Amino acid sequence: MTPAEVGELVHEVILEASGQRPQLGPRDDLIGSGHLDSLALMQLIVRLQSALGVDLDISDVTEENFGTIEAIARFIERQAA
Repeated sequence: MTPAEVGELVHEVILEASGQRPQLGPRDDLIGSGHLDSLALMQLIVRLQSALGVDLDISDVTEENFGTIEAIARFIERQAA
């Protein structure tokens, strides 16, 4: 999954959860800004697990790994390695 695909997936999940499609850059704060609330974050995790065919551990769900689109892309890259 490329960083662009990660960004698109994040946008889709936020749109589904909130009905809004905010303009987000790769380093914009997703959690602190409220774009990824707990429900949207769980939806994102389910979608990532499905897309990647992996199980993500709840301990991996940190702001460091899921705080920005860029962080999510790096996290996925590490999971795929």
